[in-house]
Amino acid sequence: MKNLQKIYQSIVDSRNSYSKGFLLFFISSVVVYGILVVTPALKHFQVGTFRDLLLLIFSWLFITAISGMIIYIISLNRWVFAFLFPVFVISTGIVSFYVGQYNLVFNSAVVESTLYTNNYEAFSQISFFLLGYISVLLLISSFFVFRRFGLKKPKVDWVSFMIVLLGLLAIFANDKQRVLSTFYYSPYAFFFGIDKSLVADIPSPQKRVDVSAGAVCHSDSLIVVFVAGEAMRADHLSLNGYSRKTFPLMEKENPVSFKRIYSEWSYTIKSLPQIFTRADSVNHWPLVNEKTFISIFNTCGYQSWWIGNQDLNKFLKPLSDECDTVQLFSYTRDGKRYDGNMLPAIRHAVDSDDPKKLIVVHQFGCHWWYPSNCPREFEKFKPVMKTKNISRYDSLKIVNSYDNTACYTDFFLSEIVKMLKDKKAILIYLSDHGELLGEDGKWIHAQQTDFEKNPACIIWFSDEYARRYPEKVKSAQQNKDNHFRTDFLFHSILDAGDICAPVRVDALDLFNQYH
Repeated sequence: MKNLQKIYQSIVDSRNSYSKGFLLFFISSVVVYGILVVTPALKHFQVGTFRDLLLLIFSWLFITAISGMIIYIISLNRWVFAFLFPVFVISTGIVSFYVGQYNLVFNSAVVESTLYTNNYEAFSQISFFLLGYISVLLLISSFFVFRRFGLKKPKVDWVSFMIVLLGLLAIFANDKQRVLSTFYYSPYAFFFGIDKSLVADIPSPQKRVDVSAGAVCHSDSLIVVFVAGEAMRADHLSLNGYSRKTFPLMEKENPVSFKRIYSEWSYTIKSLPQIFTRADSVNHWPLVNEKTFISIFNTCGYQSWWIGNQDLNKFLKPLSDECDTVQLFSYTRDGKRYDGNMLPAIRHAVDSDDPKKLIVVHQFGCHWWYPSNCPREFEKFKPVMKTKNISRYDSLKIVNSYDNTACYTDFFLSEIVKMLKDKKAILIYLSDHGELLGEDGKWIHAQQTDFEKNPACIIWFSDEYARRYPEKVKSAQQNKDNHFRTDFLFHSILDAGDICAPVRVDALDLFNQYH
C-alpha cells in the first residue's frame, strides 16, 4: 500500500511540476508578446492626464489578454504551436510596426492600397529597422517553440478551453465601434481593416462601356497635356501662398492655380479612376464600368499617349490601355524613380506629326519614399531624410524631403511648358490626392483625412491657345477660387480639347463661366 501511495504521490508531484512549467511558459510568452508586439502599436497613444495613463495601461492589458487567449489555444499542441506561433507573432508584429511607425488607422483605404500596391511601392516601405525587428521576433518565437517542445503534452482543461474560446468569439463578434475601437491601433488592425474592406462598396474592374457617342471636336490642331500628379498638397505650392518657394519656375509661367480642389479618395486606385471617368461622390460605378475621357479624345481624331512612371495594377491598366501608345518607365539601377526620365518621351510625343494630340503623363511625384524621387541637385531644403524610420523628432527632415519633391515637380512641369510654348497647347496638372505630413501624428496617405483631400491643381495656357480660346482662359481665372471636386477633370478636359459631347456637364467644367 505504501508503495502505491508513493507512486501516486510521484505522479501528482510530476503533474504539479509540469503544470507549473507550462504555466510559466505560457505567462512568459504572453508577456514577451505584449512587450514586443503590442507596445509598438500604442506608441502614438496620447498621455496628458492620469486618466489617459490608466486608459493606455488598460488598452495594453486588454489587447495582451486577448493575445494570451490565442496563444493559450495554439499552445495546447506542440506542432500547432510550432507552426502558428511564429506566423502569429511576425504577422501581427509587422502590422504593429506600421501602426506605430505611421500612426495608421487600418481602414478599407489602407487595406486596398496595401493589397493592390506594386512591387516598387512595397519595397519602398521596407527599412533595415523593420528587417531587424522581424529578425528579433523570429528569434524570440523560435525560442518559445523550442521551449514548448521541452514540455510534455498537457492535460487539456476543457472548462478553461471553452471559456477562452467563447470569450474570444464574444469579443470579436461585438460592436467594433465600441468594444474594439482600441483594436484599430493594435496588432490586429490590418485584419479588421480587411473586414471593413470586404463589406465596403468596392466595384471590381469589368468590361467598360464606351461613352464617346455623339462627341465632336471643333479644332483641327491642338495639344492637350494632362499630368496626373502624385500626393502633391495644394497648401505646399508657393503658387498658393506657401512660405517656401516650391514652385518658382512655374510661377514665372503665370499658370492658374486652383487651391480649393477636393478629392474624395486619398489613395490612387480609387482617386485616379475617378479623375479619368464620370464617377462622382454619388455614383462610383463609372470607375470600373465606363471608359475614360481618353476614348472620347480618340473618337474625335486625337492621337493619344500614356507616358507613366508608375507600375499599373488592375485598376489603372484599363485607363492606359485606351491610349494609342503606352510607354512605362521603371526605377533605375540605384533604386531611384525620377520623373525627369520621361521628358524625352514627352518631347517625342509633342513633336510628332499628328495635328491633335492627347498626352497623359503619370508621375511618381511626391510619393513616399521621397528621397528616391528627387535628384540631389533639387534638395533645396535641408537636412533631408536618410532612413525610412519616421519619428516625431524627424518631422523637419520629412517635410524638407517632401518639399524637395515638390521643387522637382516644379522643374518637371516647367520643362514640359518649354516644349509647348510655341504651339497651341494646354497643360493641366492635377494630383490624385494630398499627403499627411505629421498632422495628428500621422504620415503618408490613404488615411482618408481632410489633410489628404486637397490636391494641387494648376493649368497653363500657351499664348496661341489663349488667343484662340480667350473665354476659356478668362473662365478659368474667374473660377480659380471656387470649390471643385476632382470630378471636374473629366468634363473640363473635354472642353479644353474643344470637344462637345452629350456626357459633358457644363456645371462641372472649370472653363465654363457660369459658376
